[in-house]
Amino acid sequence: MEAPLVLTRAASWLLWIVLAMTAADSASIFARQAPYMVVSVDARKPVPVRTINGVEMIALDQAAPVFGMALREDALAGALSVSTARQTILLTAGQPAVSIAGRIVSLSSAVAKEGRSWYVPLDFFTRALAPAAGLKIEWRAASRAFILGDVKWPQVSVRLERQGAGVRVSGDVQPATAFRLSREGNKVIARLDATALDFSLAGAAAGELVASVRADGAAIVIDLGRSAAIVRPADDGSTHFTVDVAPTPRPGQAEPPPDVRENGIKVVAIDAGHGGEDAGAKSADGAAEKDITLALARKLKTAIESKLGLRVVMTRDGDDTLPLDRRTALIN
Repeated sequence: MEAPLVLTRAASWLLWIVLAMTAADSASIFARQAPYMVVSVDARKPVPVRTINGVEMIALDQAAPVFGMALREDALAGALSVSTARQTILLTAGQPAVSIAGRIVSLSSAVAKEGRSWYVPLDFFTRALAPAAGLKIEWRAASRAFILGDVKWPQVSVRLERQGAGVRVSGDVQPATAFRLSREGNKVIARLDATALDFSLAGAAAGELVASVRADGAAIVIDLGRSAAIVRPADDGSTHFTVDVAPTPRPGQAEPPPDVRENGIKVVAIDAGHGGEDAGAKSADGAAEKDITLALARKLKTAIESKLGLRVVMTRDGDDTLPLDRRTALIN
């Protein structure tokens, strides 16, 4: 009969430390993360994500049914074929690139293989799968989503800016998406014709006038503060909106001037003129007319936006060559 193994207290502690370090190393090599959502016109399906050596990766056997891929492994060659409706993608374990019909496409990290599962970095789906399958795939890291096909999922950037005693809430919608802006009680709501949206907020806090700005499904909700007395929403219905909020004027203080947008004016276009190869005239000290017109256009844009609250579109905001038909198209 074998003698039992007896560990001293020091040896026991050492064993526990080794086991803990092994567990920590395993977790750093293969760590589970929140899944990515694959959003198409008619469905939303989650795909599990794992972090392998510090890189987020997806197992192809779990992604195949969602993206419509067929997998075939060549164990002897250490390769995996990913078949799509149009072309086949060839992967090799340990290589940071794949082959599509003889064309090499680089990836941000090497393909990994664990057991019978093959893992690829997230950019595999946009760099390799999209062109091979002829699919429109957009990777939204902030939302942890892949947008598959023509899904209305705009990005809405909102900024708060102090303007005297008041505050302006400006929102930009990209790409252009139809929406409706309305005042509803102590809220101003922009409802977008979209499946969902990505939302970002920046700018100075103004809790007494604007308590919060938040995304709620496919809508942007502006919660007005207790001091909000004058509220003026305006929009172009597709790419931009503003909400000017001000407190009740103090005795003897003039009320803010009426918004010219109430008269139907919403957008002003400024054509700086010249640009690029067309330098225009030159001054005695060598200053080009194209630079002077651009500087004046930028100052005029700032003045109109700050004083009148209108949206300003510039035909050029850099040293660009623009033919006349392109300028008129941008203005229209």
